[in-house]
Amino acid sequence: MNENLKVSFYLKRERKNEKNSEAVYPVVGKIIIDKSIAQFNSKLKAPERLWGVKSGRATGKSQVATELNREINKLNTLIHSHYGEILKRTGKVSALEVKMLFRVLPQRRKRCLRCLKKSCRNFIRGWELTGQKTVIGNMSILKSIYSALSVKNTRSEIFRFPN
Repeated sequence: MNENLKVSFYLKRERKNEKNSEAVYPVVGKIIIDKSIAQFNSKLKAPERLWGVKSGRATGKSQVATELNREINKLNTLIHSHYGEILKRTGKVSALEVKMLFRVLPQRRKRCLRCLKKSCRNFIRGWELTGQKTVIGNMSILKSIYSALSVKNTRSEIFRFPN
């Protein structure tokens, strides 16, 4: 299934001729599917002295290196899972689709949580004003939706995109 998906990570170095071993650079990811390429900022930073160019990972057993490699592995796993989901749903995948799902999904979850919190507050205010008892069942539904959204599982059924 993942034979044509490649994910690699590299440091985005500044254009300076001098080498500084203490410099810390952002880690950039690249998704390659067949001939389509998409790059993204991983929001990670790595010291140049720890970075292995060939492996695309931090080298060594220091706490910084192991933590960085753990985060890179999480990103890699997440990208591969999104790739599998899109491939299963549509049958073909581009690197940009994977990147968008990888970046947009967490933002949509946050937006939905904010809107749901606001709706719950308005719902409770309206219930306090009217005093209706039938609202309690609806409130439990809203609470279960909120708890499903606030779970860190990004593959929630709530966020299925239409074809």
